[in-house]
Amino acid sequence: MIGDKIICPLHNAGFKITTGQEEQGPVFGGLKTFKVERKDGKIIVKVPQEGWAALPEARESPIKEFNKNKKIVIVGGGAAALSAIDSLRQTGYDGLITVISKESYLPYDRTLLSKGSDATKYPGPIRDQQWYERNGVEFVGETSVVGIDYAHKQVKTSNLPVHYDKLLIATGSANRVPPIKGLDQVKYFGLRGVDDYKKINEAIREKGAKNITIIGAGFIGMELASAIKMALKDQVNITILEATDAPLKNVLGEKVGRVLQTLSEKNGIKIHTSALIKEIASENNSPKEVILEGSTVPTDVLIMATGVRPAVEFAPELLDKETSGIKTNVYLQVDHKDAKDVYAAGDVASYPYWYNGKRVRI
Repeated sequence: MIGDKIICPLHNAGFKITTGQEEQGPVFGGLKTFKVERKDGKIIVKVPQEGWAALPEARESPIKEFNKNKKIVIVGGGAAALSAIDSLRQTGYDGLITVISKESYLPYDRTLLSKGSDATKYPGPIRDQQWYERNGVEFVGETSVVGIDYAHKQVKTSNLPVHYDKLLIATGSANRVPPIKGLDQVKYFGLRGVDDYKKINEAIREKGAKNITIIGAGFIGMELASAIKMALKDQVNITILEATDAPLKNVLGEKVGRVLQTLSEKNGIKIHTSALIKEIASENNSPKEVILEGSTVPTDVLIMATGVRPAVEFAPELLDKETSGIKTNVYLQVDHKDAKDVYAAGDVASYPYWYNGKRVRI
């Protein structure tokens, strides 16, 4: 607890202690509050019959009539987009909001994708369609953005151009795939969205899918391996190949990484660290084995979990090579001479963090 806030140590979300109201993200709702009193030297918390799991309902927009003469367009349909919509409405913005997304799904918790292993049980929407309609939001799914016309304030899409008064780029990240000999000759999987989740969970259950190889021991690779092993147990052999000498070393450090490696290996997951991959051998466009320096790993299903990069293919002029993101100021305004009234948020944005003044990209 810091001052009158409860701060989540994992993701830095903040909540006001007296009301449970969220005050800093990433988060999509407040905390449930309960009546507390002191009695006979004890602290008594009164919990309703529905219990601790009862959450506050999603906040509704205080705006009931929307001004059709102004519009904010949000490119990207993920967590940052939903957070922006909620913040805009709660702070009084009464114009139209249009969200353009490659996916057909309403914003969902993407972090859950690497923690599940059932193709029929993927994360549902954080807010339902009716919530967006009540809040004056148009959701345009299955649409790719191909460019931005800054002079005419238009987002160029795979369909028709969309006019904006203000533009928010919240496209997040895309999977980064390193150049590996033979990789372009085989079918492999990456995990980014619900459709990827479905494909992976269908592939690992196909007949003959005994050996699953995951390249990359970051959060996604480690979590995905754990989820698959938990679901299929000894039906599959899971091997993780990691270039560094410990899983998650660059994020959690070598000591913690080795603890996680030991835990995973006790649960039947093989982890090769300092793995030098020479080639992916194939047969009929399917992976057969991953050839390492000095050994081979039999492979029926190949999953690439080798990190991410900013998803800004439609606006390469905005990518700042030094910070590996779209450079913004403290108000998330894009720092580019042509990009007037353009903002960036979420994984794609590189912004000066108020806590230490250094640029960060989540």
